[in-house]
Amino acid sequence: GIVPKLQAQGHMFDVQFMEWTRPEPGQQRQGVRSGECVSLQDWCRNRYLLNIPGNTMTLSLKYRLLCGSVVITSPLFFQEWFYHLLEPSEDFVQVDSLWDSASETVAFLEENLELAESIGRRGKEKAALFLDPDAVDCYWHYLWQLAHQHFPRPSCPAPEAVPLADRLLWRRIVDVAIVIPARGADHQLISAARSGWLSDYSGPLVVEHFFVISRSDPDVGHVSGQEGVVVLDAPHGYRNLLLKLVAGYKWILQHRSVKFFLRADVDCVLPLTAFAHLTAFVGSESERLVGRRWDAELCDSNVMGRQPEDSVLACQTRCATSPGCTFFSMQGVPGVCWLHRECNTRRSMAGTVTFEYSVRGALHSGPVPATVDPGGAFVLGTILERNAVLVDDQYNPQWNSGAVVSELGLTHYPPYPEATGYAFTAVLAHFLTGLPEGLLWRSGTVEDALMGILLAGLQITWVQLPIEIRNHVKVMKNVTT
Repeated sequence: GIVPKLQAQGHMFDVQFMEWTRPEPGQQRQGVRSGECVSLQDWCRNRYLLNIPGNTMTLSLKYRLLCGSVVITSPLFFQEWFYHLLEPSEDFVQVDSLWDSASETVAFLEENLELAESIGRRGKEKAALFLDPDAVDCYWHYLWQLAHQHFPRPSCPAPEAVPLADRLLWRRIVDVAIVIPARGADHQLISAARSGWLSDYSGPLVVEHFFVISRSDPDVGHVSGQEGVVVLDAPHGYRNLLLKLVAGYKWILQHRSVKFFLRADVDCVLPLTAFAHLTAFVGSESERLVGRRWDAELCDSNVMGRQPEDSVLACQTRCATSPGCTFFSMQGVPGVCWLHRECNTRRSMAGTVTFEYSVRGALHSGPVPATVDPGGAFVLGTILERNAVLVDDQYNPQWNSGAVVSELGLTHYPPYPEATGYAFTAVLAHFLTGLPEGLLWRSGTVEDALMGILLAGLQITWVQLPIEIRNHVKVMKNVTT
């Protein structure tokens, strides 16, 4: 038998038979007549865990995988629904059905500990992914769909019956998905964000956060398997930040039904409730909240000031950073930017366009609705305009991007959202992730500036974040855990 064979290997394997007994009258748990019962928590103390088959499949394989230990198993003849998604030599180590190669396999792994650790880590990630409650619901949903093709239909369905598809979750609906690119070395910042501002949301929206980590990150082991951490096959490093974010958006869209995304930095603190609620308001009414109201007319009341500006966006920026401003007008482009508290009366002025900045009013418009339907495409954040393309910055060389000048001929970036915190509608994430197979985004230097280049040709609404929220965006310093 397999157990005596492994016991004969001496100290290499700790294996023993267990004999279960029926529960005594009045007891609910089985007893153990012989052998030592080891708790699941103690399983995870071992570098290697043996998955020895019984009469059918070993139902505890999932628990062994979730330990992050290297699972060693004979061929899986009897299978649960997710076994076919696991790959030998990647997610677990397979030996022969008689376990004759077990000692040789362990010896090889001991000589290649880095390989062993990577197999244990990938097995844990796979198990966490496929046994996520949403993934299990997805399996049951698909199973019932297939079974429906063969089961007879009920002859007298109840009129009040709810369709099964409406009951089972296919993908969890998320109103605001917070996406934070991070490194394994940021584990203290990740812990501080998770227990800090990411847990501060209060309201009816469904808000979920995701830390996106590259699988090739040398420090990925510090955070792999933690709550909200998604480890993906995306390039590691600052120059590949946009590619990693796009991979994160793609994974989230595959596993969640998302309305809005909120991109944040791992070392920043956002006023989450206010930001999420403003995102929902802007997302459902972006064209009204920042909209063109009157042509050839200028507000003739409550003037806060005027000064030259190069563009409508620059004038909106001036309004967003001026508390109390709810209307702004551009007299020519470039031209004069007028700011107004209200617009009770207007007068004719050729070449002038007046816009409403109702974003500020949305901050005080009462409770956010429990359900929000996205409207037009938008980006909400600190929108930067006409920033010069850096090519020889000695203090922050990571921001240099000579290729933007030499290959695109740009000396200034198009408008782009500052990476400390910006929100956008999910349709833009679909755009970023919708490239056909074989065609990839070019890696670059400044991720948020490159976002501006990618979005420059789209008809979207740029919405400047009100100063009331921008002033509450903080940077975490000296974090220790």
